[in-house]
Amino acid sequence: MSSLRRRAVAGAALTAAAALAVSGIAIHLTVRSVLTGGFDADLAARARALAGLVVVDSGHVEALAPSGSEYGAEGDVVYRIADLDGVVLARSPALSDRDLASGDMGTLESPAIRLDQLHGAAVRAATAMWTVRHDGRASRKEVRAVVTVARRTEALDTQLGRLAWLLSAVTAAVAVACGLAMSAVIRQVLVPLDRLAKRIGALDDRSLGKRLGLGAVPLELVPVVGRLDNLLARLEQAFTREKVFSAAVAHELRTPIAGLRATIDVCQARVREPAEYQRALAECEGICAQMQAMVESLLLLARLDTGQIHARTEELDLADALRACWRAYDEAARTRRLRVDWKLAEPLLMVTDPALLRVVTANLFDNATSHADEGGDIVIATSSADGIATIRVANSGCALAPEQAGKVFDRFWRGDASRGATGRHCGLGLSLCQDLATILGGNITASVQGGRFSIELSVPLRSGGIGGAAGKKTPGQAGPNSAT
Repeated sequence: MSSLRRRAVAGAALTAAAALAVSGIAIHLTVRSVLTGGFDADLAARARALAGLVVVDSGHVEALAPSGSEYGAEGDVVYRIADLDGVVLARSPALSDRDLASGDMGTLESPAIRLDQLHGAAVRAATAMWTVRHDGRASRKEVRAVVTVARRTEALDTQLGRLAWLLSAVTAAVAVACGLAMSAVIRQVLVPLDRLAKRIGALDDRSLGKRLGLGAVPLELVPVVGRLDNLLARLEQAFTREKVFSAAVAHELRTPIAGLRATIDVCQARVREPAEYQRALAECEGICAQMQAMVESLLLLARLDTGQIHARTEELDLADALRACWRAYDEAARTRRLRVDWKLAEPLLMVTDPALLRVVTANLFDNATSHADEGGDIVIATSSADGIATIRVANSGCALAPEQAGKVFDRFWRGDASRGATGRHCGLGLSLCQDLATILGGNITASVQGGRFSIELSVPLRSGGIGGAAGKKTPGQAGPNSAT
């Protein structure tokens, strides 16, 4: 992991260096072009001046010696004048007949410029050809001559080298200065980010209620702070739910455990008849079964929360599946003298997970048989429309208000505010049904009307809307709910 500050400073310094390097190269090339152009213009002017020293006298071509110290032995300018046959008419004393041999030839108005070597030194040479005239008129015999003038480039190369070093030094110095300046600027710019990081680092599970806020946050950090505040809100809700859930679990387990200990203490208080021991053991077994049902429901809910439950599909007849599931509750219904009204659409074939569907319907049947009034009725009905199967289970004797119907799916919620039924129904069954209905690709709703509590489960007739097979099959039944 690299530091954003270092990356920004390095990027700024490299960008400045690259920009300055490009600018320096452009300046160097421009100055080189200007100086070289002036150098070549001087050579062309000298070539024209030397051409003016060539005359025709009595049919002979002669070249006068140029004046000026630069053409002397110590000067840096040399020349050579010859005819087209290569006969040298005039040359600098330092040259031999072979030096400055003619190459490409231009005109006096535009001599040909070339780079050359003379006595181990670099020179630039200008070569031009022209027609020699006499008394302003062309001679009877037209004579053509070639002039070559060369000058050492040592001074020019030295100037250009110094310019290159100067530009390089300026580029390096400015790049370093830009890096230092950008470091200070970026340090100042990142102050809000550092403050935000410190505030985030100070948060723990005891300060999830705090929010970072948008106070003096830069515009670029507003989305980040907003998302972090949203995350903190969700974490606070999750921690709150966990604390409430843990407290509810402790409360629900405390009562049956207390009942279990009380029964055991009573049995140990004195010697009793075998029948009394049998009744006490049966009571303890019932309490243990209720606790086991609640623990199994909690485990199933935990698996649902972590996405470990998936649907396995197969074809089934919904009416047959409901009647098979009802057999476990038929005895309880007869004991409480409940009338069961079946309104099934037969046959109703569907492709779904039979195990998950049985968990849901078992909780609905247990809820109805447990909370219907003595001698009341239960209605079990099915229907289908637009590829959706609907199961409705309703019972009489409901004491809930209509506005409380939506709360029955909350975990550990019961209509018995005093929790008088603690240990028998823990308020997890309908919450479990809601989660399983989602896995089955459907939904579940509850309503209260005229003293009747009604739940409708809607699931697809085909498996297109539910998850694929994964993991073990879900247990056949979970703990019941006492929401009604």
